Parts: sequence; structure tokens; C-alpha cells
Amino acid sequence: CDGLVERALVRPDESGFSFSHALMRDGVYASLLGEAKRALHGRAATWFEDSNAALHAEHLGRAGGADAPRVFLATAEQLAADHRYERALQLVEQGIFLANDKAERFALGCRRANLLQTIGDAVASIAAYREALDYAEDDAGQCEAWIGIAAGIRLQGGREEKFEALDQAQSLARPEGFERALARIHHYRGNFHFGGGEIEPCMEQQQLALGFAERAGDLEWQARVLGGLGDAYYARCRMRTSLDYFQRCIALCREHGFLHIDAANRSLVGNTRRYMN
Repeated sequence: CDGLVERALVRPDESGFSFSHALMRDGVYASLLGEAKRALHGRAATWFEDSNAALHAEHLGRAGGADAPRVFLATAEQLAADHRYERALQLVEQGIFLANDKAERFALGCRRANLLQTIGDAVASIAAYREALDYAEDDAGQCEAWIGIAAGIRLQGGREEKFEALDQAQSLARPEGFERALARIHHYRGNFHFGGGEIEPCMEQQQLALGFAERAGDLEWQARVLGGLGDAYYARCRMRTSLDYFQRCIALCREHGFLHIDAANRSLVGNTRRYMN
């Protein structure tokens, strides 16, 4: 690359060489024929496969790889687990653009909606879940989307609308095979009742949610529900029972790395202890 460096077209860096300017890079890229681009992107995808999951997915997508949407989704899941939500959202949107079948579009669409909800964009999240409904091929998919819609409405504070969305979800859920979905439905119902100051219905719904989460073997939703029960008993001034639920929640979070749930519940342990002197 000596001649290119002398002419200031590229410059050395830690990994080799970089273009001296983005416009120079874009000009060179635009001069490549489509077949050559796809071949080079395919080689780049292979190069990054074990070192950079995001770049692997992006190059695979530009190479036209048939499994690119699946790789985009899997990579976005990894990034979301590391709390890199904005980057995960970018990859999911690239995957949606490339997805060809309804199952891929539904899975990517739901993940996009969930990420939008995570970063606090409730309006866009609800719209994305409604769009995903068009690609749901079975009751499980439609149930998933309606639960997401209800969770988005919760962020906006619409009481009747969120119960209606949960009713739609629950009408699709069967006792067997929908345990995780039912855990989420009853947990959200409990949260909605809690927000309305209806503590007894909240407790009933959270207990139902805990049972379904345990049957599903879903530790993350068990932790969420335990926190919800801690809140309910705290509101009833039953501090010893509340503390027990919060401690069970925190223990699960510490063991399995549910940092976001841990952060939301840890301070309540101190609050209950304060009331118990």
C-alpha cells in the first residue's frame, strides 16, 4: 500500500490500513461490480465470523447470504444481552430489510418492537408490534404481539386499552404450551392493578404469574414476578413478607445476571428493612 499512502488515499492504523476519507472509500466501493462486491463481502463475513459478530452479520447481509436475517437476529440478541440496545436495533432493522419469509419478518419485527420499548419509545414500539401481527402465522405469534402491545400501552398509561390488549392475548393462550405467555399476561395484569391502587387483584394476578413462570422454568420472569409480589406486599405494609419476595428476586438476579431486574428491586430491600427497624 506504499503508493496509496504516499498519495494520501489510505493511512496506516492499528489493524492495517484505512481510507483517508469516507468519500474516498465510497468512491472505491461504488466502482466495484455487484458480483465482486458480494464476493468480497462474503470473504469479509468469513473473516469476522469469530471476532466481530456485528460485522459478520453486516457483511453476510451485503453478500446476499440466505441466512443473513437469522444471523442479524442472533447477533442483535447478543448485543441486547450486553445492554447495547441501540446497536442491536440497527442490526434488527437491517435484518428486516433482508427478510423474505413471514416467520423471519415476525421474529425480527417483534425483536425490533421489544428493543424500542426497552429504550423507552412506547409509540414506535406499539406500532411495530401491530405491524408484526400481520406476519404472525399462529396463535403463539399473535399472543406474543398482543402482550407486547399491552406492555407498550402500559408505558403510556392507557388503562382500558392495556386490559383490552391483554384480553386479546389471553384469548389466544391455552393452558398447555403457553406457560411463559400466561406468566407475562398475569404479571402485566398485576402491574396494571397495582398502578390503579388495586392491591388484592394485583396479588392474585402475580401469584398466578409466578405459578406459570415456574411451570415454564423461566427464571427471568420468576424474578420479575417476585419483584411484583414484593411491591404488592410492600403496599399492604406487610414488610416481612415483602422483604422475603425481594430477597428471592435479588438472589435469582445475582445468580443468573438479570442486572436490569436487580437494579429495579435492590433499593426496596433497604426500604423494607427500614420499616422493620
